[in-house]
Amino acid sequence: MQLLSRPLPEFIALPASAQSFFLRVFEQATQKPDVSTLRPVYSMLDGACRKLLDLLPSEVRQQFDRELCHILSSNGTGQNSMLLLWCFGIVILAEHPEEFANLNNSEMNRSESTASLEKQWKTASGRKLFGSPSGIYKTINLTYLSVIWAAKGDVGVSNDEAIEGIRIAIRTLRFVDTETRVGWPSSSALAKNIFPKLPAKILREGIDQIVQLEALCFYATIAAASNLPPEISSQYQACLSRLDEISDAEYLHEILLVSLPIFAVSATADNHHDTTDLNSLSCKTTYFEHYFRT
Repeated sequence: MQLLSRPLPEFIALPASAQSFFLRVFEQATQKPDVSTLRPVYSMLDGACRKLLDLLPSEVRQQFDRELCHILSSNGTGQNSMLLLWCFGIVILAEHPEEFANLNNSEMNRSESTASLEKQWKTASGRKLFGSPSGIYKTINLTYLSVIWAAKGDVGVSNDEAIEGIRIAIRTLRFVDTETRVGWPSSSALAKNIFPKLPAKILREGIDQIVQLEALCFYATIAAASNLPPEISSQYQACLSRLDEISDAEYLHEILLVSLPIFAVSATADNHHDTTDLNSLSCKTTYFEHYFRT
């Protein structure tokens, strides 16, 4: 499992046995859908098995999609915020794994400008999440609620699960066009009610540093640069000043490529930031763009 959870070097072919192993793990997950059973499926699709589904016979892929739709539609999944995030991640990786291969700044910007409705969602599970305006708004609602749950520090959700779950949430938002995403907070009574709740969870005392950084990135992607509260921007600056304490660069790669441009624009437009703040954030943006290209 550990081997298949990381992309293989280009010169190493995926073992033939990986296909049957992956399907067995997914079958077990369908019998007892939970974070513990679906997380390995997501990890393999995000790792060595990224292109595995394309190699499966058509009827096997259709069965995979049907089972995934069934899990998404069940009452148990709808009541389990973390399980929802892993389901969303599997849906995306099953149909658009290319979006997360060899990420770099130009690819990130390209994906940000790609409207989800312009994509061809061939699977029923993909269409369920992104195939209609009402489906997209429901997906954002559920994703936002799930991130609130992940960031609040409840018993039963480890920091590791919260980090990966919020990372999936950020990936999910990349399949929502900017206009819909930024307009979501005022799109319904539910959105207006839950949108202000996340900052308090992000700024709570004792929150894990990486969980906080992931949640800041997610919130900024929804709020956009023009609507970031000063305390959120200040906390992001504080997180950047402690990046040398984070040893795992994997977690930093995507979130910094997404969040640095948003917070940099916010800092430029915010009169509460002085020249020192702006220069500092600009330097960090340039440094990390160079770091991740090398």
